[in-house]
Amino acid sequence: MVINKSNKIKIMVSIIITMIFCFSLSSCRQNNSEVNSKQVAFDINRSDFDKLNQFFEEQYSSANTNELTFVICVSKETGKIEKLYSGYLQEYICITEDIIESLSNVKQAFNYDFSIISISETRISYGGEGYEMFVYSLDEEKPKYFWSDDRNKPFNIYSLGDDWYYLFLKQR
Repeated sequence: MVINKSNKIKIMVSIIITMIFCFSLSSCRQNNSEVNSKQVAFDINRSDFDKLNQFFEEQYSSANTNELTFVICVSKETGKIEKLYSGYLQEYICITEDIIESLSNVKQAFNYDFSIISISETRISYGGEGYEMFVYSLDEEKPKYFWSDDRNKPFNIYSLGDDWYYLFLKQR
């Protein structure tokens, strides 16, 4: 078979297209397996998420603000969750062993950092400085932003059911 310049270009283009197609398929499989593992992790810890939602909704309703954020405080000696800190309230919040246990269980659902819980009128966000978060929609709407409106970070969203969502950044 004689390969002229035109045929060589056609072969190279078809190889490049094939490579792009294969890479896109592997990326889809990776995202699907990540989302499937998050669905499983969420389902395992669903009762803990629900218990925490109730706790944080009570904290939010007693505060006079549009948004309330809590930072999870971990003991340097034991590495275990001890309490929460609220920047808005400027105080540490003592929490029961039951809430500590739920926070610890939920932490296992994360591949990255889980250190912040944020509550607003429309949602309760569980996340951190990582690339993923679990969000409960209080207004039954799909979340429109990752951490805040002013941060234009492209993200994927997956419905976990019953107004729960798993969000993860597209670029890590």
